[in-house]
Amino acid sequence: MCSTLKLSGACLLLQLLAHALICAGSLDPGDRSGYFKERYERMQLYSTIAPADYERRNYAKDVNQYTDVLYNLNNANRPFLLRDVYDDMILDGIQPHSDTFVPLLVGCMKGSRLQDAFYFYDEMKCMGYVPDDLAFNCLVATCGRCRQQRRAFQVVEEMKDFNLRPKMKTLTALLGACGAAGMPKEAAGVVQRITESGLTLNKYCYAALIAAEKNQLLKRGDPFEKIIEILNQARSWSSNELFGGDRERTENVDEIDEYIYCLPTIDFVRGRGNLVDRKLTVYHAALCACADLKSTAALRIVVEMLKQDGYQPDIFCVAQILRCHIACKEFGVAMKALTGYLNSGRPTRSELFAILILEAMRGFSVDGMDMAKKLLQEMLKKGLPLVNKFHGDLLELASQEPGGDYSVANLLFDLMQKRKVSLPRRIVDSYLRGLQRRDVPEGDPRMTQVREFLNRRTPGRVERPPRRQLEGGERGPKQLES
Repeated sequence: MCSTLKLSGACLLLQLLAHALICAGSLDPGDRSGYFKERYERMQLYSTIAPADYERRNYAKDVNQYTDVLYNLNNANRPFLLRDVYDDMILDGIQPHSDTFVPLLVGCMKGSRLQDAFYFYDEMKCMGYVPDDLAFNCLVATCGRCRQQRRAFQVVEEMKDFNLRPKMKTLTALLGACGAAGMPKEAAGVVQRITESGLTLNKYCYAALIAAEKNQLLKRGDPFEKIIEILNQARSWSSNELFGGDRERTENVDEIDEYIYCLPTIDFVRGRGNLVDRKLTVYHAALCACADLKSTAALRIVVEMLKQDGYQPDIFCVAQILRCHIACKEFGVAMKALTGYLNSGRPTRSELFAILILEAMRGFSVDGMDMAKKLLQEMLKKGLPLVNKFHGDLLELASQEPGGDYSVANLLFDLMQKRKVSLPRRIVDSYLRGLQRRDVPEGDPRMTQVREFLNRRTPGRVERPPRRQLEGGERGPKQLES
């Protein structure tokens, strides 16, 4: 009875919302059935479920439990389920709070889901909630990660409709969006806007300016001339303000801010703020530019500046220095430098090896694949666990090796079997094609394991749990924690 009343109330609310949108001109009356078709069909489906069955299958009963589920999905890195959980909450007749949209927008930003982000933004406005600075920051950062810089500028302009003035974090996010797209002219305009507002550039602004010079498609002249100039401006501006003053204290940056600022350390850190030294944010961007643009000459200049400032390179700086040497085919120099770092007793992470292995495999040269194999064996020797995301990226790239003995891909696949890692179907298909190119017999153990792996999945099926069943079986908010 309770579920029937809840369903009737939801249907009535849906009809009133449709009528309001039609009156406002936001919805064409001819498109009314298509606009609400999916939700109406799901309402009909749930109306046939017995109350006891409904209570057993439901994983949240109030807005607080649904909010916990949304946060847990973000922690588990499953942003593709946010829309499903939100729809279930609406179908249950539960009114979202303004705080409910925080994990929704943050999850869309982390997962680069632009369409979902603006869907939740529109839902927020339809319910009468005024978006705050965090909501606009997430939208601007999502646009930047999806290379939709024009939309990012429009979002900042829309803040005026809510009597909000862009603060420093919002303008920094806009500057980071310009940096990700390689738009130095637009970035210069944002810098002018910051200075006209009476604000001062910080280290995240300088990192974004360096990224804009690095990522621009039509490079005129040597981009490192401008990058070194920006780095010198950052150093001469104010070392106390830029680098934090106390060289023994490491600044902690929230994971959300890391995505908002579009920092190059996002995938490396993965929420562990103490892994890198935030005082070196500008140097992180500069060294990353040296590695991406394959310039050892610029690398030596940046490293010398780092030494002059009295700082020791952190693990991310070391990774970019070694990656630059590998990108320039200086494998011997890279191995020698890595050996020196490992023998120094400084902390070692699997992310360091994963970045170097990924860079060594690019181009599939004989020396590069040989170095990738050595790095992988060294990592396994030290007993470092390989993160699933890096594991999948490495196996996907190694499976595309046109020639060679396929040893790197085989090592990664054997490690996957040992750790019982479930990889996406496309990666396993790519590994299978590599085995078939080498005429591996069907009776080979690896071929048998691949066939069994693929047979457990329906061809063409998207690997995502169905609606209202997040991972199979009954799931509660606490069970979703990673």
